[in-house]
Amino acid sequence: MNTRVDVVVVGAGLSGLSAARSLSRGGFHVAVLEARDRVGARVLSVALEGRTVDLGGQWIGPGQDRAYRLAAEAGVSLCATHTAGQTMYRLDGRRGQGGSIPPLGPIALLDAHRIQRRLDRLTHEATSQPPSAERTLDAVSAESWLRSVAWTRGARAFWKLLLEAGACATAAEVSTLAIAHQLKTMGGTGSLETAEQDFMVGGAGQLAKQLMVEISDCVYLGEPVQHIAHSAEGVSVVTEQRAWQAFAVIVAMPPALAARITYNPILPALRDGLTQRIGQGAVIKCLCMYEHPFWREDGLSGALLDATGPITATLDGTASTDGPGVLVALATGTHARTLGTKRPARRREVVLDALTRAFGPAAAQPMAYLDHDWSADEWARGGYGAIPAPGVLSEFGPMLTAPIGRIFWAGTETASAWRNYMEGALESGERAAYQVASHLDAKAETRP
Repeated sequence: MNTRVDVVVVGAGLSGLSAARSLSRGGFHVAVLEARDRVGARVLSVALEGRTVDLGGQWIGPGQDRAYRLAAEAGVSLCATHTAGQTMYRLDGRRGQGGSIPPLGPIALLDAHRIQRRLDRLTHEATSQPPSAERTLDAVSAESWLRSVAWTRGARAFWKLLLEAGACATAAEVSTLAIAHQLKTMGGTGSLETAEQDFMVGGAGQLAKQLMVEISDCVYLGEPVQHIAHSAEGVSVVTEQRAWQAFAVIVAMPPALAARITYNPILPALRDGLTQRIGQGAVIKCLCMYEHPFWREDGLSGALLDATGPITATLDGTASTDGPGVLVALATGTHARTLGTKRPARRREVVLDALTRAFGPAAAQPMAYLDHDWSADEWARGGYGAIPAPGVLSEFGPMLTAPIGRIFWAGTETASAWRNYMEGALESGERAAYQVASHLDAKAETRP
């Protein structure tokens, strides 16, 4: 086997596959090295009672143009997420039903809208402030910021829950600047309501399969990268099986996992400082399949937002009107970490008890149940994306995407559009491929 290529891509998630396809189309000879025995990484489609369901990334919405184009290219049918009916809320110790806004009192409702406007203004200003202002914002956790701006407990609890569900972490763990940057890549708070507008019939894994069509002979599974040696002349990427020689390497992995590869020479202190301080959020995704979507008969949308746990949020994941109903339940942050300590059978009991309290006795008897703890996944070790704690972005943020010699970085954590979403993974792969192609073309290095 020829182990000399133009570019090695480490990781066959959507970001790595997107980078590899872009480079291959540009005439570069690529090898994609994946530790798992499958492609897709945090996109994981599996069979459940004869239906394909998603245990990983699932939803797309307006503005996520790359994902929509790729789905159309693959001939994938889309299903609109069912939203008709009431959403269940449990905030500040109180239960209630409402639309996209919880059933708050008039003052708390006004406060919730005011906080949204403050967040949007913060988002607009976050990337245009001088470094000193960014440092001030980055020093404050999202929890502290909410406490400083909220008038009412109800509005604060609502926005705290929304931010925590999206971050897969507590509001105290993530900086206000990180939240602002995340929302900036999504186009503001308005996108939160539509980010899960559609999902793919047959699973989001079809996106990875479509990316593979042109590069399937360049992807090597079960080949975890252990070491990267880099110099002015090129890179050597070492796995258990062999050493690959290339002009450049794209590491398409979460920063915390990229740090587990050894590098020679060692990476700069700022890059190492970043990876020491930026971890992954925690999430457990649970799929409960029923004979039919019974919650719709009760006038419920299937959506739940619960600040007290153990389930943080649910959505209706039913793909057809005449098939079984699927409730998708997500435990995030502290709730996920606590739930993850329980044995699988007990975890199932806890989840179904929570759904029964929310949706009634029918939720206690699913025809099938499946869950996946992403923090316990060897090659993910966490949720949708990285969680910058207070102080990390202002000090180390540029190192997320800054090339180090011939080493380039991809992954949804590095995206400038829809960070921590599948769209962000696709965008980051394209950006890293462009960086590599520009670098190699500038050096006029020829294909071997």
